[in-house]
Amino acid sequence: MNKSIDQILAELYEIDPTLRAEEDRIKIIIREFSLMKPDTKLDTAFVTRLRAELKKRPLPMRSAAPNGGSFAIWRLASLELRRSGFAYGALALVIVALAGVTYLDYGGSGGQSGVLALNIEEAGARAFGDLVGASATPKGSDTGSGQELGADATAPSDASPAPMMAFGMGGDGALAPSTIEGRSQSGGGGTAGMTIAPWPYTPWEYRYAGDAFETPADGSVYKRIKSSRSAADLVPALRRMNFDIALDTFSALTVRNLEVVENRDYGYAINVNVPEGMITINADWERWHREGKEYQPLAESEVPASETLISIADAFLSEHRIDTSHYGAPVVDDGWRWYPQPLLEDGTRPARYIPDMISVIYPLKIGDLEVYEEGGMPYGIVVTVDARERKAMNVGNINTLDFQKSSYALEQNVERLKEFALRGGLYGGMLPAENGNAETVALGTPEFVLMRFWRYTNFRGEELLIPALRFEAAKAPQNAWAPRAVMVPLVKEILDQAPPPPVIMPLEKMSPPEAVTQPLPAPDR
Repeated sequence: MNKSIDQILAELYEIDPTLRAEEDRIKIIIREFSLMKPDTKLDTAFVTRLRAELKKRPLPMRSAAPNGGSFAIWRLASLELRRSGFAYGALALVIVALAGVTYLDYGGSGGQSGVLALNIEEAGARAFGDLVGASATPKGSDTGSGQELGADATAPSDASPAPMMAFGMGGDGALAPSTIEGRSQSGGGGTAGMTIAPWPYTPWEYRYAGDAFETPADGSVYKRIKSSRSAADLVPALRRMNFDIALDTFSALTVRNLEVVENRDYGYAINVNVPEGMITINADWERWHREGKEYQPLAESEVPASETLISIADAFLSEHRIDTSHYGAPVVDDGWRWYPQPLLEDGTRPARYIPDMISVIYPLKIGDLEVYEEGGMPYGIVVTVDARERKAMNVGNINTLDFQKSSYALEQNVERLKEFALRGGLYGGMLPAENGNAETVALGTPEFVLMRFWRYTNFRGEELLIPALRFEAAKAPQNAWAPRAVMVPLVKEILDQAPPPPVIMPLEKMSPPEAVTQPLPAPDR
């Protein structure tokens, strides 16, 4: 596409004269395509894509007064960057950035009209290819559970020996085995796939106590699509700013991140990750004064009620016009109440940890299905509330919602699905019982949901939403550190390529260190 914009427009108008009415917006899109895809051909297929892009993007920003206009322009125009030397130029950049990207412009409170609106593009059957990819996670990545798989690793066959690992209880997430040797990412002194086992611990086993259920023959898989949106349009504004650096000596510039900060006490910092299509809002810790306040652990009676926490989160989202029309009813993350305190050898239990920060989650909904993480927690916009201050501290997962949809075959063998649930999910990993002494955790009838699933190829991650069953425990365990829910993917090829459950090796009980009877030598001077 090495042509002038006027030449490109002329050719487009020959194909579709009605495009003249959208000339200003088309020019912006053409500039993006020129940077991202120089070999793009101008034909009817391009015009179809162009019209789809125009439909997704909002109309130009309004010039209304602050009391009735765009939050993106008027509410954030008063923000400054921290470095006062760049304040005025940065302010201009912020206005241009938010006008171009329109992340926070919802066109009022009546619903989304900007880039955060839900857009789903139909694709053919199995349009995304093999959903498992070359590996479960890229080599050298820190997964939090000690797994380490390279891009050239393959899922073990049914005949593959089960990997061995020590067991760590870092959270709700499922454990994944390691199939290649290498350095552990979970701490020093171990090998890949090993984590520290908790002690004391209570093993558990699952029992299905729900009703009969069936699954459909096929279902929709959603792949999140990232685009640079108007990132390229921010570069001209950067070039006009005086950084004492000749930005025009660099080529193919684009913008990845933009942060603006409220210049006030108890203000917030707003970070826009343009290529990922993500916004995060965090308390500006430099201006949240806590001097002279001695820390005291919270008592459980001091924790706000769920209704209060949700009310605080609702008020913050409403004040800043963060639309939740594509999200379900908010739920409070009360995992700290769910998990029992470990039973010590003397029969006592340690004091329960009471969190200072509690999350309110607005689950993402695609159609009638809510989205969950692999560990069973809902996925969506998260508002973290300070239980002491009773204020919203940060908001995460404000993301663009552009997806492609493709049909894949689902597992209909109910007994096989139950087997995956009873082993703890896709990757399994159950604590071995000592003398058959394991607590039984009953699982109820599963709920049909979407599960966030990552496919890694060529060291890049792709976010998928796949059909899954969520088996929730009927009640909290008394002693076992069992998660609240077990997630089982429904896509048949994912189950077919699942590794066998790992053989978990609990650590031996540790003895107290021997007393030091000899004085330590004095250090060299």
